[in-house]
Amino acid sequence: MRAQRGALVVTAGGKSIGCTLGGTRRKRARTSGFRTRIASASGRKVLKNRRAKGRKVLAPAGAVRGWNKEKK
Repeated sequence: MRAQRGALVVTAGGKSIGCTLGGTRRKRARTSGFRTRIASASGRKVLKNRRAKGRKVLAPAGAVRGWNKEKK
């Protein structure tokens, strides 16, 4: 028999607390998006360093095109 592979779902006390494998786009954007970076002093420092290095995209998590259309 082959073991089925799927998402890792963590249960606590019999209740599922969600899929812990892969993450979500919303969480990624809220954690490391441009507006989150701008909101804190350390985040502004990150953006400053990325500008100094010449990064084309300052906050990759917040600038993904096509999120509203369909998942890839």
